[in-house]
Amino acid sequence: MLMSSKSVAANIRAITLDTLTMTVVAILFLMELVNLLVMREERRRLDDPRPLSTSAGFMRPIIFVCMFAIDLSLSFVPLRLGELSPDLLGLPPDVVMSLPVSFEMFMVGLAIMLGGFWSERSGWRPLLLTGVSLVTLGNLASGLSADPFLYIASRGLAGSGYGLLNLSAQLFVLAHSRPDQRAGNLAAVFAGLFAGALCGSASGGLIADRLGYAGAFQVAAALMFLTGIVLWRTLPREHAPQRKGPALTHSGPGLRETLSFITDPRMAALLFLNIVPGAFVTVCLFQFFVPVSLNQGGASPADIGRVTMIFPLVIVYLGPLFGRIVDRSDRKYRHLALAGLVAAVSVGALMALDGIAAATLAVTLLGLSNAILSNAQGAYALELPATERYGAARAMGLYNVVERLGQVLGPVSLGIIIAVWGRNAGLGVMAIGLAAMSLAFAVASRHQPSRNAELGARP
Repeated sequence: MLMSSKSVAANIRAITLDTLTMTVVAILFLMELVNLLVMREERRRLDDPRPLSTSAGFMRPIIFVCMFAIDLSLSFVPLRLGELSPDLLGLPPDVVMSLPVSFEMFMVGLAIMLGGFWSERSGWRPLLLTGVSLVTLGNLASGLSADPFLYIASRGLAGSGYGLLNLSAQLFVLAHSRPDQRAGNLAAVFAGLFAGALCGSASGGLIADRLGYAGAFQVAAALMFLTGIVLWRTLPREHAPQRKGPALTHSGPGLRETLSFITDPRMAALLFLNIVPGAFVTVCLFQFFVPVSLNQGGASPADIGRVTMIFPLVIVYLGPLFGRIVDRSDRKYRHLALAGLVAAVSVGALMALDGIAAATLAVTLLGLSNAILSNAQGAYALELPATERYGAARAMGLYNVVERLGQVLGPVSLGIIIAVWGRNAGLGVMAIGLAAMSLAFAVASRHQPSRNAELGARP
């Protein structure tokens, strides 16, 4: 039996792309291993008697492996529900497939909020091991569930595990870093996080292409289970730092202070014209619309995984460059407004083009936008006088809550808009709304210099 030349060419193309994808993944794994070996040799050279597991840098390979397992399912979370029941409760398919993503994002935010209180009593280690356990159970249930409601609940379970993992990783770094090293150590951990997401999304597509979505979830659960066993045996057992009574009594901000902070013109513009829209469109496109539209267009899981890996790839390699540019700028709001406009263009790319080309361009532009936002939003927020009055730690906590709000609302809102107005009309509304908010943010911030600029202008 002879194959046509077109079939042969298609198979060669698929094999070539799969090989290149695994080459990229292998290189990133090798880089993380080299980082770990270099860190061990440096401690040996300095004759440091402490075990490697007490070093802040030890969290980078941990978060890399954890994110690899977590994001194996990144490109097909909504697609699995489409397999189980695309007409849940009589809702339109676009709304149905948005539910697991939105619920997962909701549980991430809830876990981070509750984990903050838990960590004050127990420290970072129970949070991390509990997070690993929840992700394991969530992925296992996602692969075994035949009921759509159980599947949605399992994604919430996995989301709560990721929230605890994310929080515990940051707490570990803060507990094992000197004050002058915390920013750099946190940046290294987040670099490992995005590198793991890159490898996971690409590998997950290849696995799903051969084992199906359910099989890929089970592989992710097995990998996370093995990771948990290793971490349980290697992580240091430490007690939570004891806080004194007065610090606990006065740690929470009052309602009046919080309302004053949120209603500050510059802070309100940042929160509701930049942070919420940015989180909204990122989850809408990256975790919902792009995978669903590619699947409906006949793309294979491997192709969908390769497209989604572009997003963390852009952030990992262009994020530090934009970080240096933003740090040197006295008008950081301009970079934030530009990032919002780039995100609006990424939505427009999905309207102007079709298929993998449209998805590739959109995800690349979205990654470029997030490479700017991830550096500029926190830096700009910390420069505002409202943050100085409210407190930097409290401000960043509220920043995270507002960002999760945008992530939760994104997929469901877009699903409803598409169901009511259609695909292009829904994307058009999103693009125009995002561009309008970005321009409004630029106008609202233009004549209001940051605290750094105010200090620089003083004689």
